[in-house]
Amino acid sequence: MTNYRFYLLNRHDHITDVHIAECDGIDDLQRKALSLLAEHVAAATVEAWDRDRLIYRSERPKSVPVGNSAA
Repeated sequence: MTNYRFYLLNRHDHITDVHIAECDGIDDLQRKALSLLAEHVAAATVEAWDRDRLIYRSERPKSVPVGNSAA
């Protein structure tokens, strides 16, 4: 298992929180990253790093405004 650093970023790409976790492969890493993003509602993006190498990045889906549709 490898230790990864997970950075939660706001919409201006400023780090708002950091977590360190062991992950067993890319699938485990992605699950952890998305779980952290779901838990931290103020975060817009999560990044996973292995030392100085970006391994994974995911942005929160932007919500679609409710209103008149072009139907």
